Formats: sequence, C-alpha cells, structure tokens
Amino acid sequence: MDKGIAVENEGAKCIFVGKKKSSPPLMVQKSDGGFGYAATDLAALRYRVNEIKAERIVYVTDVGQREHFENVFAGGEKCEFVDPKKTKLDHMMFGMV
Repeated sequence: MDKGIAVENEGAKCIFVGKKKSSPPLMVQKSDGGFGYAATDLAALRYRVNEIKAERIVYVTDVGQREHFENVFAGGEKCEFVDPKKTKLDHMMFGMV
C-alpha cells in the first residue's frame, strides 16, 4: 500500500485494474487479514518472472477463471511485477469444471 497501488476498500486491500467502474477489484488481502487466490497468483507471477526468469507463462484453467486472470495480469503490470515487453502471459481456457 506504500505506493498507492493497493488501496483499502471496505476493510480489504485491493488493486483496481478493471476498465469499467463495475469491474471487481483484485483483492490482495481480505478484510479479515487472510489472503486468497489473487495474492498467491500475484506472488507466483512475481516469482516466475524474477526468480525463474520466465519469458512466457501459460495458465491453463476453465473459462470461469477468465476475469480473474485478466485482473491478475493487469495487477502484475500495475505493480511492475511483469513487463509485457519481456514476459508474455497467456490464459488457455477450456470448458467449465
């Protein structure tokens, strides 16, 4: 929150990355202090880019995760965890699970 990227919203720490005001925020920390998928996916993205030096990262999940990964990718860019000129991020979607 020091850089102002993650902001408090209803007690949770969120990154607003959606193009529309109605887009849900990327919740980095829940209001009860816990962490969810967004936090672990951002941490994994940062690790893969900085430690493994990945040039391409492909996430394979069902189509229901589309918005989540769009937000994670946008959040990763906003936090400067990933430079899209250096690392390609893809979400390969398949049916519903």
